[in-house]
Amino acid sequence: MGLSRKTGLVIGAALGVLILAVATVCVTVVMDGYRRLEREFAVRNAARLRESITHLHTQLQVKASDWSCWDDTYEFMADRNEAYVESNLNSESIESLGLWGMAFADNDGRLLLARGPEEDEYGQVHPDARFVDLIQGSGWLSAPERIGDGVHGLLRDGDTVALVAMLPILTSEREGPSRGTLVFAQLLDEEIRGELETLIQVDVRLEPIDEPGDELAGSPGISTSTTAKTISAQTTIAGLDGVPILRSSITMPRDILATGWNTVRLTILAVLACGLALWMVMDRALRRLVLDRVFRLSNELSGIASARESALRVGVDGSDELGSLARGINAMLQALDSKAEELRQAREAAEAATESRTQFLAAMSHEVRSPLSALLGCAQLMEDDSLSPERRRAELAAVLRNGRHMLSVVNDLLDHSKLEAGRMTIEHVEFAPGGVVVEACEMQSGAAEAKGLDLSVAIDPGVPTRISADPTRLRQIVLNLVSNAVKFTPSGSVRVRVSAEEPDAGVDGARGAMLAVDVTDTGIGMGPEQLAALFTPYAQGESSTARRFGGTGLGLSISRSLARQMGGDLTASGRPGEGATFSLRLPMGEIAASAEYASVRTICLAGSGAPLHSTGTLAPPALSSDAAPASAASGAPSGPLTGVRVLVIDDCDDNRRLLVHHLERAGAGVTSVADARTGVEMVGRGLAGSGPAFDAVLTDLNMPGMGGSEAAALMRRAGFGGTILAVTASSGKKLHAFVGAGFDDMLQKPVDKGTLIGAVLAGTQGRAKAA
Repeated sequence: MGLSRKTGLVIGAALGVLILAVATVCVTVVMDGYRRLEREFAVRNAARLRESITHLHTQLQVKASDWSCWDDTYEFMADRNEAYVESNLNSESIESLGLWGMAFADNDGRLLLARGPEEDEYGQVHPDARFVDLIQGSGWLSAPERIGDGVHGLLRDGDTVALVAMLPILTSEREGPSRGTLVFAQLLDEEIRGELETLIQVDVRLEPIDEPGDELAGSPGISTSTTAKTISAQTTIAGLDGVPILRSSITMPRDILATGWNTVRLTILAVLACGLALWMVMDRALRRLVLDRVFRLSNELSGIASARESALRVGVDGSDELGSLARGINAMLQALDSKAEELRQAREAAEAATESRTQFLAAMSHEVRSPLSALLGCAQLMEDDSLSPERRRAELAAVLRNGRHMLSVVNDLLDHSKLEAGRMTIEHVEFAPGGVVVEACEMQSGAAEAKGLDLSVAIDPGVPTRISADPTRLRQIVLNLVSNAVKFTPSGSVRVRVSAEEPDAGVDGARGAMLAVDVTDTGIGMGPEQLAALFTPYAQGESSTARRFGGTGLGLSISRSLARQMGGDLTASGRPGEGATFSLRLPMGEIAASAEYASVRTICLAGSGAPLHSTGTLAPPALSSDAAPASAASGAPSGPLTGVRVLVIDDCDDNRRLLVHHLERAGAGVTSVADARTGVEMVGRGLAGSGPAFDAVLTDLNMPGMGGSEAAALMRRAGFGGTILAVTASSGKKLHAFVGAGFDDMLQKPVDKGTLIGAVLAGTQGRAKAA
């Protein structure tokens, strides 16, 4: 199906939907409006009927008021003079008043006189018997106090309904005392109904309500009902005692609804005619203004595609959207050649990235296989019983050195993975920045001393004693920078300077106070190309660097990412053969104390400088991983953990045996089990006094059956108050999750001997102080 036919069908369908919507709206909304209007008109006429009846008995009261407040009537009630009767109560007077009957009653309710508009054959004026029964049977005459200043309304006796006005008989000055009651009545008959029809211009029905429970009898509102040709509105009118006694209704033809249907039909026909005309006009306009030009543009593009010649162009016709489309197509054709060049460059970049990844994998293979080969080889050599103790210690040192190197490679890979996934957590705690930097540099003092390098730390006087940041990440960054500086410096020195940069003033959005750490070496340096790729993952200064110096090429990338996550940055500068400088800038957060020193202090950690020294404000050096208590080295039973009872839970026999060995060498009494459930039972027996009581528990997290977290929770619930340490090989675990599960601290596998002993010692001593 062609575009032209599709366009015509779409326009026709849209117009059809529009016409259908208009018809639906007319039939529903418009006709509902006409129905509401019809009902409102009927209700209004019913209300007018009710108001007209009320007006009739109000007028009747006005007429009665003229007679009741008249001195002649007042005197008649006293002396019953015949002159008043003959001159005023004849048939002509009553008929002129339009009354059905009038009556006089004394204050005791006795009917004294009643008259009607008709005379008998003897010329006597007598009331209608129904009138007398009506007023006497109502009970109103016997209770003049109910009449008060006068009442008017409807009274009913059987099928007889009349308009009645009852007023006290007073003087012309409306003064009393009242001498009785005057009653005027007008029969609600066909004559009055006809007058009401003439007044309202609709059919009127007045019917007495048969029963008190009849429909509408208790409702003062107006209801409507309809037939195919008429609409009726009904309401009720209450009598003098407030009880509905009369149903009034009007009936009118449904001319309003018929007018509405005619309007809807004419509207739909008009919309249909306009829609057909609009469809023809739009179809012709679209063909001329859009479709013909689109067909021409399509043919030109087909010709260009067939010719496979990008130098060809389509014709530009007009300045509207189609003209813009044609110019855009020409611009696209113009850009094809340049895009081809860009694609070629992108392909080369992708190939370079693939090559970089391949080189990284090769480097990783080298970084993992080399220490792994050394580990396996040293382990095999130690199986030889003929090795001397010195040679055995040398092989052990090689195992430790290569194991630590492999751990460093794994940690770099894990940190890089976390940073790429956005799962690296940054803490904000208070710490001494100078102490953290010195501690990180001390970890490389041995390597610098071995190469004959001078390693020093200079701390400016402006550095605060306490800042708010992440000390772990700061130590990691500084350690990586100093490690690289020592690695890539054959001779000379590595100097670290710690200073504080004041916040920029007078600039909106300026940064706050920054901690500055600059690491400067006299090593091999770097050129512009090497600097440009320095912080790229998997890259090193030159392609041969990894072979010459080793490493994964991830350290600087991780360090810069960590610095930026902490709100700072890491930059580098240098020249080939002249060394390099790495500059770390980190926000110091809330500064908690004043400056550290009154002047610059230089701390020489290796080389020809002064011996290692530090001030009281600096953190003490961390316990070396291979440092063990003297008693453990000598095999004596005493040590830092002497008297401490430790329970070790681990399903791996080798890991359990290693932990037990380190703890026993430190003087602790150790019990080990292979599953968590047994460990929980042993802790329970110790609490009950039926077994050894433990000061600390070390448990693996991931074990078959019951895990370490569940075991720790059960121990805490049982009342164990000692130290519980989690030992895990998993990555990405958060300390607060372990503490919430009942742990005091977490140890990451592989567990360093010094870290293990320090953690147990700190936990048990902390619990003892808290107790």
